[in-house]
Amino acid sequence: MTVRTLGLALLALAQQAAADCEGSNVITLPYRNVTVNGLTQQRGLEISLGTPPQALAFDMAGYANNTFLWDWHEGCGASLDDPCILNRGGVFMTDPSESWTDTASANITAHDSPSDAFDFVGVPPRGADTLHINDTYALYNFPVATTTRAMTFNSLGLGPDSTFLQYLSEKGAILSKSWGLFFGLNGYTEPEQMNGVAVFGGYDKAKTQGDSQTFDVNLNSDCPTGLDAFVTSVDVGMPNGTEYNALSKGRYMCIDPSNRLMTFDADTIEGMKSSFGGKYFGNSTGLRPNGLLYDIEEPVFGGNITITLNTDLKITITNEQLVTTDSYVNENKLGFSDTSREILVGYTDGQPNENTWYLGQPFLTAAYLLVNHDESKFHVWQNKITDDEEYHAVQPSGTECKTEAAAPDAAKQTTSPDMGDKPSDKESDGLSGGAIAGIVVGVVVGVALVAGAIGFMIYRRKQQAGNAGTSPENPPAYIPGSNVPGSNGDVNGVGMSELASKEVAAPAELEDKDRRVEVPAEPVAVEAPAEVNPVYEMPADVPGARRGSLIDNN
Repeated sequence: MTVRTLGLALLALAQQAAADCEGSNVITLPYRNVTVNGLTQQRGLEISLGTPPQALAFDMAGYANNTFLWDWHEGCGASLDDPCILNRGGVFMTDPSESWTDTASANITAHDSPSDAFDFVGVPPRGADTLHINDTYALYNFPVATTTRAMTFNSLGLGPDSTFLQYLSEKGAILSKSWGLFFGLNGYTEPEQMNGVAVFGGYDKAKTQGDSQTFDVNLNSDCPTGLDAFVTSVDVGMPNGTEYNALSKGRYMCIDPSNRLMTFDADTIEGMKSSFGGKYFGNSTGLRPNGLLYDIEEPVFGGNITITLNTDLKITITNEQLVTTDSYVNENKLGFSDTSREILVGYTDGQPNENTWYLGQPFLTAAYLLVNHDESKFHVWQNKITDDEEYHAVQPSGTECKTEAAAPDAAKQTTSPDMGDKPSDKESDGLSGGAIAGIVVGVVVGVALVAGAIGFMIYRRKQQAGNAGTSPENPPAYIPGSNVPGSNGDVNGVGMSELASKEVAAPAELEDKDRRVEVPAEPVAVEAPAEVNPVYEMPADVPGARRGSLIDNN
C-alpha cells in the first residue's frame, strides 16, 4: 500500500464518517386537526405554548422569520368571538401563562437581525414563552410576537433567518436549518383524511417516491417564500382520460404551505372553468376563501389536476383533495355546506402581487417538500401516502445522512423540569454539532495513526532491503530555508505538504444521563503527499444534478 493510497483512504473515511452522521436527531411536529381554546378543531401545525400549555394551530410560514400569534386582548374583540378564534387557529392568552415574559432576549431573536426583528406590518407586542415540542421536550424563552394585523392565522416563521430553526440549530438539536413537510390528506370524508408531519433538520424519506426536482431558494423573486418552482404544464384531467393544458407556456409558481389554494390569473382560471363544467356561482368566503363554488344541482368536476415541474416531475392532485365542501365557522364549530362544492383553485386578483401564482396546500397533498436554507435549495418529490417513517438528517451542505435519524420521543424522556430548573444551553436530546465534529475528528486522527504505522512499516522494509546491498551515501541534512536539494520539504524528491488543520473551537460537551463526551480542543494536523489529487465537490447546478433523492447520498 503506497502513501498516496493511504492518503486517499484517509480522505474517503473522513467523508464517510461525515455522511453517516450516526446519532443525529431530527425534530418532528404533527400537522393535523387541533382543538384550540376548547373549541372545535382547526387544522394546522400543532404547537403548545405557555405554562400551562395552550394548544394552537399554526401555518408553516416560509415568508417570515419570527413566530406570530393572535393576541387575545384585541385579536378577536373583547367578547373573544368563537368564529374569529377558530379562523385564526386559536388565540394565545398571555396573562394566564406563568412563563410569559414581555421582552425577548436579544440573543434569541432572528439570526443577525436587529433588536426590532419582530416588526412586521403593524406594531405587535413582543415577548417570550415556553414552546412545547411534545409533553416533555420544550424550548424555553422562545421569542414570539402577538399581532392583530400582520397575519390572518398563527404563523411559525420558517424563512432563512427563522428564530425556530436557528434556536434548534444553536442548541445542537438539528444539523441544518432545513425542514421537510408531508402535508397529509385533507378531503371532506374520513377515508380521504390523514395527519401530516413536519420534520426539522431533515426529512421523512418514507414519504417520498421516485426522483426529486431541485430548485434554488430565490429570495429576490416575487415569491414571498422564495420557493419558486418552474411549472411546464397544468393539465386538467377529465374522467374520460382526456387532458387540457391550462398553461400557454412554462412559468415559475410559488410554493407556499400556508396558502389554502392554487392560484392562477384570470385567463388561466377561465380556461379551467370551461373544462370543469357544472354550475359555477361565486367564490368562497369560508375557511378557504376565494375558491370556486359550484352548485351540486349539476354534476361537479370529477377529474384531477396534474402539475408538471421541469417537464419531468408530475404531481397529480386527486379529485378527493381538489374538490371539497365549502367549510365555514358556525358559532363555536366548523360547518359545511350541503348545497355546494368548492374547487380549490382561485384567482390571483386581490393578492398583494397579482403576478405571483401559488402552489398551496392542495399541491402539497400530493408533493413532498424539503427546504434547506443552509444550502439555499429546496427539493420536491411525489409524496407517498404511508404511515411508515424513515427520518434522515440533512447536513448544511445538503448531504443526506445515511444513518436513520431519531426523533424526540415523549414516551422515552424524563419529565420536563419546572421553570426553576431550566436546562442549560449545553443540554440536548441528540448529538450536538460539536460532538458530531468531534467524532469525525476522532475518526480522522485514528485513521492517521494507523496510516502512519503502516507507512513506517513499509519504510522499514524498504530500508532493510536496501541495506542488503551497497550502503548509499548519507543524504544531506535538512536545513529550513536552504537551497539544498530536497530541503523544500522534499523527501526522496517528493514534495510534502501539510493539510490545513481545521480549528476545533472550545471543547464541545454532550451530557446525557450517564456520561459526558468531550471533544479535544487542540487542532490536529495531518500530513499527506502534495501529489495527492485534491477532492472537489461538484456544484449542485451542473447538468443532470437536478434529479435524484438528494444532492449527494455518498
